[in-house]
Amino acid sequence: MPITNSSQLTAAIAHLKTKADLQQEELREQVNDMYESIKPANLVKRLLNRHNDSLHFTDDLIDASIGAAAGYLSKKIIPGGKQNKFKKVVGNLVELSVAGIVNKNAGNIRSAGISLLERLIKPGKPQ
Repeated sequence: MPITNSSQLTAAIAHLKTKADLQQEELREQVNDMYESIKPANLVKRLLNRHNDSLHFTDDLIDASIGAAAGYLSKKIIPGGKQNKFKKVVGNLVELSVAGIVNKNAGNIRSAGISLLERLIKPGKPQ
């Protein structure tokens, strides 16, 4: 429909401004939804809700956490300055190596830890 006078032009401009405002609000809502969905806490919640029936998944998550914690602690144990790049690289390699090894053997480590805790909590008869 061609615009032939100023009142039609004003109405068309008002219509386009309203349309632009609605689109801007929709875009703002989509960005907020996306921002909320990528927050680490929400990612973990979604992941756990998706796999809440899977005991295997929970065990894998615990194993990975144990491995990451062991790797982090091993890196902190290694002395090194922030200025020495070689020690930083070695520290990172040790962290990744320990995390990988612990993650692969997390089941055995968990079993040993549980049995140790059971002995400490409920001491049996001395042998």
